[in-house]
Amino acid sequence: MKVKFTLFLTCFLLILLTTSGSASAQTAGDFRSNGTGGGDWQTISSWQTFDGTTWQAATVPPDATSGVITVRTGDSINLAAAINVDQVVVQANAMLAFNGATVTLNHTASAGADLENFGRLYVRNNGFLIGAGTVNNNNGALIKVEFTATVNVTTSNLLGGEVRFSQTSGIDGATLTNGGLINWEDNPLYILNGGSIVNNDSIAILPTTSVSLNSNGGGGSLINNAAGVIYLVNPGLVLTSVSTATISNNGTIRGFGSINPTTIGSNTGTIIAGDDNNPTILAVGGPLTTSGSPTYKINLVSNSATPTAGASYSQVALANGVNLSTSTLTVLDNATGDAIGATYTVMTATAGSFTGTFATTNLPANIGTLTVSGNTVTVTRTGTLPLTWGSFNVRAAGSQAVLNWTTLQESNTDAFIIERSSDGISFSPIGTVKASGNTSKTSAYTFTDASPSLQGYNYYRLQQTDLDGKKSYSQINVIGFGSKSAVYVQTSPNPVRDLLNITVQADNIMIGVTDMNGRTVKQLRLNRGFHQTPTNDLAPGVYQLTFYQGYNKIGGQQLIKF
Repeated sequence: MKVKFTLFLTCFLLILLTTSGSASAQTAGDFRSNGTGGGDWQTISSWQTFDGTTWQAATVPPDATSGVITVRTGDSINLAAAINVDQVVVQANAMLAFNGATVTLNHTASAGADLENFGRLYVRNNGFLIGAGTVNNNNGALIKVEFTATVNVTTSNLLGGEVRFSQTSGIDGATLTNGGLINWEDNPLYILNGGSIVNNDSIAILPTTSVSLNSNGGGGSLINNAAGVIYLVNPGLVLTSVSTATISNNGTIRGFGSINPTTIGSNTGTIIAGDDNNPTILAVGGPLTTSGSPTYKINLVSNSATPTAGASYSQVALANGVNLSTSTLTVLDNATGDAIGATYTVMTATAGSFTGTFATTNLPANIGTLTVSGNTVTVTRTGTLPLTWGSFNVRAAGSQAVLNWTTLQESNTDAFIIERSSDGISFSPIGTVKASGNTSKTSAYTFTDASPSLQGYNYYRLQQTDLDGKKSYSQINVIGFGSKSAVYVQTSPNPVRDLLNITVQADNIMIGVTDMNGRTVKQLRLNRGFHQTPTNDLAPGVYQLTFYQGYNKIGGQQLIKF
């Protein structure tokens, strides 16, 4: 009897807790869309309201005096009249459109954003989203600002979220902080009245012709932070800016076409011509070339009997000659079949001459004879690499990270310097392992990092130095601890054009590729190791990669296909 009573009491408490939890999900005065497709915001039949016990047909449309306002999965709500709102939630696979309306987003004392978007939010047709509230654009969600519309509220585009600007739209007097993907699709992008876009992840600039970053007398800023990447996607792109729009680059600007801003803030970032597989001549002008301490990164891409800039290797073409003494030059060599003595003109000046020498140069061991002369910077292939890299992997051992790597052959090799980074960009040395020196056999090495960050990701790379002081770098590997689960899948390059590199750190991995309409266009099943897959079958655009191990989702990322 005691056992039965205990079981009854347990079940009763579970039911009570479940009921209480369900009831606490909504309060009297909350609104939700009708669940049958939605409709117009001002149409009463588009809504239901909670009376404290059950959901009832609404008698008025919701506004800022209502409780939480939810646009439900599968519903689309259109708002075309001026209104004050607050505590708005757009669920996954739901849509809310502000069409030509001035929508004022109020701010409540409650924690979190005042508009949480998990689906699709459109601000369009001269519409304005204004007010003291804040917006979160969450993983898998989309905000599209188009047709001379502006967002005038503090907005956070979170990891996995996307914001699109189209048809002369932008930010007005507010800050958009990007931790996901921003697509600048066409026409000028406006940042008005002291507003700013702060980029901590990816901005893709998609137009194929001239386009400008615009502002007004109040000014506006595009700030590319250390972890941020701005991609110039198309060779025909010419990116300019007006004098009141300031661009700051402390991250990476890379890609194709031309960039010629008028006003520059800080300029300590990297400029990369092309991508990992596709060379180009990237034209750079204005104060982006003459101020700050930029790093120019050049990729030698394809094997060629006669290396040609833009065809077999990349080149940065500056509009004017500059003093290089505050700049860094980094050359990446993926064209190891080129003949010894091959010369690469990695930088040119279309007007004036270069002066000074680079503050820092990072050249592969078989690339040397750096020459700065007149309006060109050249390097020459000098011989074979002193070392051939084998495998490199990182695994967690409790609270430590264990690095294992091999070399396939070594010649005159001195040591390996282990470098760690928290963002995959800025690396610092944490240890040294002595090399074998001279051998034609496979050599294996290990190193234990006893104090990795337990709160985020740890990026590792190996710097090999030989007895003559030359050096080369391994690939980058990454691992996470604590609240950051281990990274099982790594992909590069991103954006990709023809070939995607995939490093898998576990067995039984499935990768699903979906387009922006949610359609699965490709699936891959891979085991531990390095893999390559062609992407010629994918149309240019943005795709979502989702990673599974068995039946469990373990991560994902967005991929830009040129």
